Amino acid sequence: MDPFILSGQDPITLDPGVSALPPLRLQWFLNGQRLEGETGLALEIPSPQMRSHSGTYTLRAQNDAGRSISTPVVVSLDWPFESGGDLFSEPVEMTGNAGQLRSSNVGATAETDEPTHAHRPGGSSVWFRWRPTETGLARISLEGSSFDTLLAVYAGSSIQQLTRVTENDDSEGDRTSRVIFDVFAGVDYLIAMDGFLGAEGNILMDWTLEPEANASPDTSPLPTRSIRNRDLAEGASIVLDYGLIAPSTSTYQWYRNGHLLGGATGKTLRVAEHFTRQHAGRYTLAVKTPEQAWLSPSSDLSLDWPVQEPRDAFGDAMPLTGDSGHLRTHNRAMSQEEGEPLHAGITGGHSIWFEWTPSESGHASVSLEGSSLDTLLTAYQGQTIDQLTTVGHDADGGNLSTSQLEFAVQAGESYRIAVDGFNGQTGNILMSWHLEPGVDSIAVVISPKAPSARWGHPYQLEATIAPWNETYQLQWHHNGIPIEGANSAILSFESMADHHTGYYTLAVKTSSDASVSQTVSLSISLPGPHGKFSDLTLAEKFGTLYEHVRTHDPEKPRQASEPPSPSPFISAYSGKHLVVVHESHREMLEPFHDSELGAASAWFAFQPPVDGILALNLETPSETAALGVYQAQGPSFPEIKDHLGTLTTLKEPQEIGKLLPVHAKETYFIAVEAGREAIPEIMTLSHELLIDMAIEPIFPTTAKPSFQISTPPGIPFMIEGSVDLLEWTIVEQERALDGQYTFDNHPSLDQPYQFFRVRTAN
Repeated sequence: MDPFILSGQDPITLDPGVSALPPLRLQWFLNGQRLEGETGLALEIPSPQMRSHSGTYTLRAQNDAGRSISTPVVVSLDWPFESGGDLFSEPVEMTGNAGQLRSSNVGATAETDEPTHAHRPGGSSVWFRWRPTETGLARISLEGSSFDTLLAVYAGSSIQQLTRVTENDDSEGDRTSRVIFDVFAGVDYLIAMDGFLGAEGNILMDWTLEPEANASPDTSPLPTRSIRNRDLAEGASIVLDYGLIAPSTSTYQWYRNGHLLGGATGKTLRVAEHFTRQHAGRYTLAVKTPEQAWLSPSSDLSLDWPVQEPRDAFGDAMPLTGDSGHLRTHNRAMSQEEGEPLHAGITGGHSIWFEWTPSESGHASVSLEGSSLDTLLTAYQGQTIDQLTTVGHDADGGNLSTSQLEFAVQAGESYRIAVDGFNGQTGNILMSWHLEPGVDSIAVVISPKAPSARWGHPYQLEATIAPWNETYQLQWHHNGIPIEGANSAILSFESMADHHTGYYTLAVKTSSDASVSQTVSLSISLPGPHGKFSDLTLAEKFGTLYEHVRTHDPEKPRQASEPPSPSPFISAYSGKHLVVVHESHREMLEPFHDSELGAASAWFAFQPPVDGILALNLETPSETAALGVYQAQGPSFPEIKDHLGTLTTLKEPQEIGKLLPVHAKETYFIAVEAGREAIPEIMTLSHELLIDMAIEPIFPTTAKPSFQISTPPGIPFMIEGSVDLLEWTIVEQERALDGQYTFDNHPSLDQPYQFFRVRTAN
């Protein structure tokens, strides 16, 4: 049916010529919507006609004999008519940043692989293409169309790989559709118009664009294509490209298994000209726009090694054939058995089992390099899962958070090997094993595992080497650099200083092999007021920290003879520490702290003993370092949430500060992230809990003054005196159970102090 075109000059009367016996009950409808008050035989469309007058008109008449509906009358504006658009490959072109047109979907169809527009059943779609010349906020409206419309906007080059930008079924109060969305200059947008349940009719469409200078669009990056997980032949060439649409000021960073890929700062990534195991893993692209940080979906790249179905049960372990070999498998949908140990002593949850019987004695190595998850690896001996003896274990000794284990084996002995994912992770697993007959294996372990020294104090690291032989050559390394003269099992420091902060390893060279210890991170606590220390060691992974917090009691009494135990979980009122996060990395799914695309992060937790304001400060040489503060309900990143109570955030080129309200006995998880350009520079991290305390003079009746101290009940505090407000001396330390303390008749009041203050004491 051709529409009746409104000219906009004279009033128009619609009269369907209804003839029936009275009494008649009449009602006019526009696009199926009742027109209130329009109950006459004819309907007048006044002048000037507007878009709201367009659509399909019907008159419903009813008397005692029954009900009938008039033949529909389509009314439309006289906008330029554009035909076609039934095929995705032949869309109607929309020209200009604003415009209007009239079209039709009568006789149109739906193509194979065409998406369901606005998630509603259709079947009569037509396609349009629009390329705005400016970035800004777009609006497309189908008001005045003559049927119940569906509207969807996409980005992409093929109908099989479209990215949905926005969509709408019914705009408010109407059965036609309208969308408002952000667009980028020079990007093609594919616009589909359909009819609900296959409805057809006249289409009125207009579009406008408010430029970015006048609008505030959400500048979320938009991927226009997906990247499938792929199993590649060794030597293949591979490029990753999400077809990303993003503001021109965006910055990009690619990651593999959560680790920053140096120099990979473009929209696309050429992974390799010749793909090898060293290139395999889980790839993600991070994008920082002026408003936010965004992380792409992940893509797993693996080698096309022989595939083995995983074995979930210890009693059904997969046999490894031969003294050397390799395979590809996964741990998805795997579980943990009753009585199963924590592999590498760390929480997993999706383990798979292997059994290996080497034909000769010697030095065995098992590698999970190229796997797409943070792996755990342990070798055992034993016939039942509840009576296993650990032969060796590893968490992150391999490349990019994968595991690598070396251990001594005996010919004909059976070894059970468990592979798991850290903190419940799953993914592709590449596994290889190799035996060197007749070669002895050695194990190198440094203690303490999480060292934290005190500035100006002596300290030492000690390595245990088993089995030991006097012919072994030892070399300590600091941040990857050999330490001159450090060639024994003990590394001693006479007085800890700033430059001692960092990462330490011990390399052991034998006549036939060389082994390197796992890395330990040494942080240094700086003296606080009057030489007091708060010991802290950072956790490299959030899940490890969460489990430590869950099982640790910071208020557990310590024997006087016990040395303080450094921990990533603290409750001290203040502390200052030198830290380096060189060997840390960003974990998969880890949030972007302060929206910075960082390279390496480490964690600690704070539990305030009383309510107060937590002041955090990070002095750093990096402009992209960050501090993140969170609360958590579990050990995985989907279970954490931003602490939303931040009062102020200071972000200077070399300093970050935060003030946030905290509550007693609640736990706050704090991420310290090094910037991309500053690894492994030393950073200074400090915290202080600010609480309500007061010191008020009591006007004396004698010459000697006295003061009233008010604090939260039961907290330790110290009173300090000064003559110049620069140098302060502790004159008394106390704890008031009721929060009130009178300071008088103290010898310090005979000293020439002119000023007094009260502070918390750790």
